[in-house]
Amino acid sequence: MKLKFCILFLLIAISAFSVDVTLDENNDKKIDRWLKIEVYKDWKLLDVNGNDKPDESCFYVSEKNIVYLIFSDIQDYDADGKPDIFMTVTVKGKSFFKEIKIDSNNDGKIDLIRYEEKDKVYLQKSDENFNGKFDKIEEYNSNGVKIKESMDKITPEESTIDYFEKEILAKVTPQNKNLLLAFYEKNENERKYIMKKTLKPDDYRKIDEILFTLGYNNEKMDDIYYFDENGTILKEEHDTNNDTKPDMWVKYTYNAEGGLKDVVIEKDDNFDGKVDEWHYSNNKRQIIKVEKDTDFDGKIDSVKNY
Repeated sequence: MKLKFCILFLLIAISAFSVDVTLDENNDKKIDRWLKIEVYKDWKLLDVNGNDKPDESCFYVSEKNIVYLIFSDIQDYDADGKPDIFMTVTVKGKSFFKEIKIDSNNDGKIDLIRYEEKDKVYLQKSDENFNGKFDKIEEYNSNGVKIKESMDKITPEESTIDYFEKEILAKVTPQNKNLLLAFYEKNENERKYIMKKTLKPDDYRKIDEILFTLGYNNEKMDDIYYFDENGTILKEEHDTNNDTKPDMWVKYTYNAEGGLKDVVIEKDDNFDGKVDEWHYSNNKRQIIKVEKDTDFDGKIDSVKNY
């Protein structure tokens, strides 16, 4: 009997400290923020900035100066009557972690997920073309500086004529080529193919289906960029044949003052994991020398200087 009483008392105590709060942030007399909070007496353990105030984003302070931990925060950021930001908070030791899901274009689908530790982002995923697939991943160091960016190829709204014809039209079936030419307009003045603005939802789906066969919109990261602690690009890796393995590498070298010294592009032409071409550029990214192993025996047999 005593055990049952203790359990009942514990449940009542927990529910007493858990609170649902609704707020009208923009004073338009409509609820636009929904919080699930609980009293948090140990808030000083999460005082990230050390100012002895509960002003971190994971806290809610009432008019009576009671400090609450926010463990769920839903917001209607643009005040259109539909929630578009969804945040959850978890605490581990002296750290708090946030997962923030955002619908930035109000289509009812999450297109950005941001992960933070102590109010500093460490990972972010985004759906750049709002097709329901995450095609960009960004990683950050402890100071919030981006150190890695991975990208999937996404359906282009416009493309240079050279790239569109060589890398897209030349690699699809004649039937799909005709479809793409019906969906894109060739602009000779701008030297671009531009997606027509009169397309219907089914047209967009057809384009995505065609380009999916070329590795577009498949949530596999084809292009990866690496940065140093100051955000300066160090190297790139690219998968050009959609086999999930890099076959082109770009390496950057800088002088003591931080200016670009040279760039080297390496290519694996036969996709065996070994470099077959080396393109050397100066600090203006002008090609000065190209070396090739044309018979893939591991030895350079062609050198051209510019």
